[in-house]
Amino acid sequence: MNQVTQEQVARAAGVSKATVSRALSGAPGIPSETVARIKATAQKLGYRPDPLMTAIAASRWRGDGKHKGLVCGFISQFRQTHAGMDTQNFAGAEARASELGCRLDHFCLDDYRNSAALQRGLITQGLSGLIVGTFYEPQPALALNWDKFCAVSIGITPYQPPLHAVAQDAFDGVLLAWQRVLAYGYRRPGLAVALHGLPTHVEDDDNRRAAALLLHNDCAPAERVPPLFYGMTESYEAQAQQVIAWYRCWKPDAVIGFNAVMKNILVDAAKVRVPDEVGFAQLTTTKGAAGIKEAAEEAGAAAVDLLQQMLRTNQWGLPKKRIRHYLEPQWIDGPTLPRRR
Repeated sequence: MNQVTQEQVARAAGVSKATVSRALSGAPGIPSETVARIKATAQKLGYRPDPLMTAIAASRWRGDGKHKGLVCGFISQFRQTHAGMDTQNFAGAEARASELGCRLDHFCLDDYRNSAALQRGLITQGLSGLIVGTFYEPQPALALNWDKFCAVSIGITPYQPPLHAVAQDAFDGVLLAWQRVLAYGYRRPGLAVALHGLPTHVEDDDNRRAAALLLHNDCAPAERVPPLFYGMTESYEAQAQQVIAWYRCWKPDAVIGFNAVMKNILVDAAKVRVPDEVGFAQLTTTKGAAGIKEAAEEAGAAAVDLLQQMLRTNQWGLPKKRIRHYLEPQWIDGPTLPRRR
């Protein structure tokens, strides 16, 4: 369906395009009867304003001489962020929004009595573009009138609205790490995958588990090391007990772990020398270890780009068919996984 333009509204209302632009942006100096007629015509034709252009027009008609940019909202579930992911997602999104001349305001659902109170705050501030951060828990739930917003989400969980989403590709991340470990000369790698405990549930857990089981089944019997799945929220002592038992039983020559906690367990609790005795790679790594680059900030930036595209094409409300955009995983070399001859 073609988008209705201001020019079409102007022709139907019998006024100029400039008058339509000023009336719809709330500019002063237009008779109230004309404004009402223009708004009624726009509604009848199904006109939806482009929020980006509206922000520019509003700035122009205020006479402040410059475009102050669109303001969008980033919604987190909790003020106390989950494992810092929302903080990194927001940092990447905020930086990208600034590059595009926009501002991104941060809202936390648990700061409000309910979703209705949050929605009133968003509408009062004139926010129409939203990025929904990853919702890890069933409560508090986010229930907005989505027809009032253009919105995207970061990450994929059962507790988020079915919006177009940007996510890191956890499945391909496991595959890439496995391929690199083998390419570096290791023959019996083992996967130790941390999973969120209920009620927390994210698609990444399912994808990592599926990739680990697929790789295990594809190995030759003599080289198989069963993957270890353990609870991310368990105590350090409980995690260490499981890891030590698994490592001593199967003796992998390389371990692919979820994060730096696994390396600490191997070195401090299991008394294994990394990388002299066993190579190590992380599925979410930063500096100091080989593995898959943590791309939370890149996901935030990609969400801004997706939101901008939706704003320009007037994609309001929940989509009829959700599209998931996955970031390609990136490998980082590090001292924990030297090449073997």
